[in-house]
Amino acid sequence: QQRLAMRAQRTRDFVREELAFLDDVDLHDVYINRLPLDREAGQATVEYALVVLAAAAIALLLVAWAARSGKIGELADRVFDSVVAKVS
Repeated sequence: QQRLAMRAQRTRDFVREELAFLDDVDLHDVYINRLPLDREAGQATVEYALVVLAAAAIALLLVAWAARSGKIGELADRVFDSVVAKVS
């Protein structure tokens, strides 16, 4: 019961802090001027992370296709042969 009481107190404290935050916000600024609230502060970071994940997935698919088709080995052979020809 003591843990439950402590959890309830933390919840009440959190709600008080959130309500105090909303008291400081001018609703005219939020709704008319579209000022972002703190809850939107990390949105750009999340969007960036999603773009990076999508790019990594596409790169992984491309590498898997190239490895399966043998194109990477052919490219490495051509580069190596070219280097050897220039050195000789």
